[in-house]
Amino acid sequence: MADEQRAVFPLSSVLFPGATLQLMIFEPRYLDMVSHCLSTQQPFIICQLTSGQEVGKAAPFEAIGTFAHIVDFDQGEEGVLMITVVGGSRVCVLEHTVNQDQLTLTQDYRVLPDVEDSLIPPETAPLKELLLKLAKLPDIGIEVDPEQLDSAEFVVNQLAQILPLETDFKQYLLEESDSFEKCLELYEQLLTDSMYDE
Repeated sequence: MADEQRAVFPLSSVLFPGATLQLMIFEPRYLDMVSHCLSTQQPFIICQLTSGQEVGKAAPFEAIGTFAHIVDFDQGEEGVLMITVVGGSRVCVLEHTVNQDQLTLTQDYRVLPDVEDSLIPPETAPLKELLLKLAKLPDIGIEVDPEQLDSAEFVVNQLAQILPLETDFKQYLLEESDSFEKCLELYEQLLTDSMYDE
């Protein structure tokens, strides 16, 4: 893989900037990808699948994804590698190729501007309480600084990563550049979901 290239890892999930995701790596193409990223200290790109599966042949994916920075890894049994990644900048993949090992590569991508953050809307304050409760769960494993709870972007990204939302809605939240609007949309979605659950 050339230095200017980035590998694309299509997933049936979305990685949000500043959020953490654990991945199980076992296919040779992705084991090689992780090895390269660790040795070069470069991120790969996670994009949501639009069809197909995570395993097997390369599948189509959303153009907008996120840089995934590997922050931890652990060698499991039978060639399985567990890695932890943290989302970096959002990226738009303009063109890509697939190599002989079915690894998707891109040299033609654009790093998107950071979302302009805003204070969390007062009417969505329950989102802060929800995030604090979830952060205390042992299997969540995130740390929340109380000062971060005023950030609409931080609260939305962390909750969207943790909660079992529809992937299309997660993709919308990733692509939306208005943090105030994203916060309102997430709050309304959770209210709607809770009404259906009753």
